[in-house]
Amino acid sequence: RHARSFNVDPDYRGSAIGEAVIKNALEKEAEQYVLEATVYPKIPVGTRYVEDVGFNITSVIHNYDNSGQTFFGITCDKKANESYTGRQANQEQLMSQHLNNNWQEQIDNNLIVLMFDPEKESDQVINSTEELIKAGYIGTRYFPNPQDKTKRYYIFELKKQPSIDSLAV
Repeated sequence: RHARSFNVDPDYRGSAIGEAVIKNALEKEAEQYVLEATVYPKIPVGTRYVEDVGFNITSVIHNYDNSGQTFFGITCDKKANESYTGRQANQEQLMSQHLNNNWQEQIDNNLIVLMFDPEKESDQVINSTEELIKAGYIGTRYFPNPQDKTKRYYIFELKKQPSIDSLAV
């Protein structure tokens, strides 16, 4: 299964048809499969994939498809998501955990909450995400700040190792 691009007739853009089709297809496929995708970190639609569908930020891809742009690699594993505490918390609970953006001071915590303006702090977003992934974390939540829509919260948790029972041979 592979989807490269999805376009809606210009006469129907803004009608939410495309969003409904994509979300329905992703929800259905995610029930049976682990899904992988990419998302451009600067556009708000990426937050919907992580928040609404259950994707996690699992990698940083520099020069994606020779575009010169950096993308997030995202993975949706519904079974694994059950073990992440950030997935069970509401956004207010997670926002209250934001201390500062110095993740190095928090590296031993199971949960790290950062907040950035992805337009103005793009390098910090990319660098922090990449370094946290290297340190064994996964981005489990990613949503806009309700008080300042230019900023987004990024929730990282230590990546869970699959249990022996969940490994297929």
